[in-house]
Amino acid sequence: ENGTYLIRNPVISGRLESKTSFSYGDFEVKARVPSGDWIFPEIYLEDPQRRRILIAYTRGNKHLTGDAGDDLGNSLLFGGPVRQHNEPARSINLKSYAHNAPLSESSHTYRLRWTSNLIELFFDGNRYGEVGTEPGFTG
Repeated sequence: ENGTYLIRNPVISGRLESKTSFSYGDFEVKARVPSGDWIFPEIYLEDPQRRRILIAYTRGNKHLTGDAGDDLGNSLLFGGPVRQHNEPARSINLKSYAHNAPLSESSHTYRLRWTSNLIELFFDGNRYGEVGTEPGFTG
């Protein structure tokens, strides 16, 4: 800022690993996501082959818009299976929910219900999306 280089404090992250494998179930997390530029909070399930199901994904920027003026910031939530790790294929099956305030302002409950044929997504008890399972996400 003002001709100086701004270095942010380090971002601390966490990781939980299961020693056993599982297929299907209800996964619920109550969390307050962080805010800030260049922060991408994610809560997900991932197997050893790096197949990932997002329980919650948002951006830390409170005010971020796309080229068309659409809101891409911290009030927009995504969830669902990640088929590939590069865009645009990464987001093709993700569902989204636009909250009325930045997600970082308070704690919220993020939930994923995974069955043999369906992945359902919930935000604070309200269902906001579903995706059919495909090979690689069927257990």
